[in-house]
Amino acid sequence: MSHWAASTRGYPAYGAPQASGDAQFGDLGARGLDLAALWEYFRDVVRPGYTGAVQSLFASWVGSANIGSFGNQDLLADVDAYLCANRVIGHEYRPVSDIVREIECGVVLRFESFVNERFGSRANVISSVKSLFSTSNLVTSIPVILKSGLPLPAGSDLQGVADGFADALYARV
Repeated sequence: MSHWAASTRGYPAYGAPQASGDAQFGDLGARGLDLAALWEYFRDVVRPGYTGAVQSLFASWVGSANIGSFGNQDLLADVDAYLCANRVIGHEYRPVSDIVREIECGVVLRFESFVNERFGSRANVISSVKSLFSTSNLVTSIPVILKSGLPLPAGSDLQGVADGFADALYARV
């Protein structure tokens, strides 16, 4: 609940991107730093000696009940926070309880709505993850580096992280 609340409040303060492939500051409190923490765990604990595909590992980890750094509760909080904030922005008179009820009761199709509203396409999901870890995007890279340390994913590792995150989302649509 606290993760959801903080992320929900972050989007109106820093912006709720619409159908975008860019990572923005508002994304950090939600999925951004969760993904950075998952990368840190992979890099420091799993990477030494790991010979499998990064994509399939991240696809199975994001939203998993078995991985604490970006498990199911974190993923749900991130998705619900974006959906709630996106419905509050510009409609501040609307009770948050009504929005939460719509999400929880399935009136708003949770993952389908999130993917369509936040990213708009699979290509934008992948681009957004790459943007999150890009050192040319100082708005997101400095907090990501502070959270996960260096090195950030690059090359095939970055592609695997991005594709794995997209796979995890689209598996729930």
